[in-house]
Parts: sequence; C-alpha cells; structure tokens
Amino acid sequence: MAARMREKDWAATPLGPVEGWPVSLRTLVKTLLHSLHPMVLMWGPQLLQLYNDAFMPSFGRGKHPEALGMSAHEVWPEAWPIIGQQLEDAMREGRPSWNEDQLVPIFRNGRVENVYWTYSYSPAFGDDGKVHGTLVVCTETTSRVLGEQALQRSQERLRRVVEASGAGTWELDVRRGQMQVDERMAQLFGLPEPGMFSLERVLDRVHLDERAALREGIAATLAGRTQGLYVVEHRVVEAQGHPTRWIEVRGQVTFDAEGRALQFVGTALDISDRKQAEADSLHARQELQGLLTSLGGGTTSG
Repeated sequence: MAARMREKDWAATPLGPVEGWPVSLRTLVKTLLHSLHPMVLMWGPQLLQLYNDAFMPSFGRGKHPEALGMSAHEVWPEAWPIIGQQLEDAMREGRPSWNEDQLVPIFRNGRVENVYWTYSYSPAFGDDGKVHGTLVVCTETTSRVLGEQALQRSQERLRRVVEASGAGTWELDVRRGQMQVDERMAQLFGLPEPGMFSLERVLDRVHLDERAALREGIAATLAGRTQGLYVVEHRVVEAQGHPTRWIEVRGQVTFDAEGRALQFVGTALDISDRKQAEADSLHARQELQGLLTSLGGGTTSG
C-alpha cells in the first residue's frame, strides 16, 4: 500500500498534494502503513479513505484499489445505515465507539455478504487539535462467528434428537470425579435435580450386584483400553418401594496427546420396556419348550 499511495495523484483529490498534508495526517498514515493490524483512516469532511495492507483482504473483489482516496460514503453505501451514526459521533463529537462481532453486510465478490467485525472508531485529530478524521481499527471475525453459529445449530439439533429419544445426558469431570447430569439423567438415576454430583453418589443408585463391574468398566475406558468407547447396560435402584429400572449408558472419552483422559461425555436411556419384553419372550419360549417336551414325553410313554 505504501507504493500505491506514493503513486496516487493526490493533487486530483480533495486532500491535495502530500507535501501540503498536515503533520498529523502524515503521522497517522505512516502509523497505519507500518501496522500489521487492519486499519482505515477516514479524513476530512468527505471521509476520504487511506488504509493498510492488513485491511486489503476484507475488501474482497470489487472495491480495492479504487477505494483508496475515495469517500467512505461512496465505498460503503450498503453499510451506512449501521456505521453512519458511529462515524458522525466520532467526527462531530469526538466520541469513540467499540463493537464486537458486529454484523456489517458489505458488497464484495460480486454480492452483498454478511460480514462480522470487531472494530473501534476513534476521533483523529489535526494539527489544530480539532477532529479531522476517524481512525478505524478492525478485525474481521466472520469465520469464527459463522463457525460458532454452525456449532450452536449442530448442538441444538443434537439436543432435540436426544430429547426425542428420551435419553439423559451427562459429563464426567475425570480429574475431580464429578458428574454433571441433565434433568432426564437425574430422573433416570433418582437424583434430586440436575446438576453436579460425585461419581460415587451416582453409582450408589446402581444395583449392588453390578456396581463393581461398572467401576471397572469406567476405569478401563478412561485408561484407553476400549478406544474411549463405553457401552453398558445395568440396573438402577431409585429407592425402596420403587421398581428397578434398566439403563443403557453410552459414552465417549477424548484423550490428550499423551493419552490422558480429558473429557468423558455420554447418554443414558431407559430400556426397562425392552428388557421386560426380552424377559417375557424368553419366558414364553421356555413355556413352549416345556410344553413341547411334555407332549413329546407323553407320546413316547404311550
């Protein structure tokens, strides 16, 4: 940009020849040209633009290099409903502003794109101590914001799927031995409410005959002996007088580069109806087998 600025015929613009620029303007331009942070200086009543190399990628195709020395009104008409008042506050009242992950749609690459920015507008002072421009220091955050939005949508879809399945969700803090459970998980294990509980308190709800095996399975998963995959069926005894509930628990452990467990998350699903159906089917087969055996025995003795 430094070379492009030297080649620009500034005498043909309202700024006039560079030799006649005030010291403050030349100093600001030198500062932004030597900065690796995206910066734009809008100077004078027409808000004529000067910018650095770091800002150029945000133009995309369609504005640069013509934007150099042009009025911000001409360069950003599509964004003016958002930025116009902020620029006026800086120019007329010397009032700075700060915006984080602000959506400012701009025309680039042949169309209007939704672009997100974190930026500040600061009054830029001339040699006379008055505000003669606005210095814009900015970072385009479009990729991060869109990535976070996509992740949120994905998490919301997952939440709906889990809710529709009737499963509860949990996350084990492997270092502290504390388990975060949601409302459905708390219901399945007879816990008073969603929240954080010690792993031992959760395991106390497991049927005594299966508790030791469950602890061994968790330890094996955290040690990486199952590639971090955890799938187990066990009974839960909520409280005296309540029926025993069958639960299918699925989980996945993530590990760091050294193989240490970092996160253990999963779901819990009530499979009592399936277990009852399996038991009923087995009982029916046993009765049928008994009947067939009895009939066969009677025929033989006849």
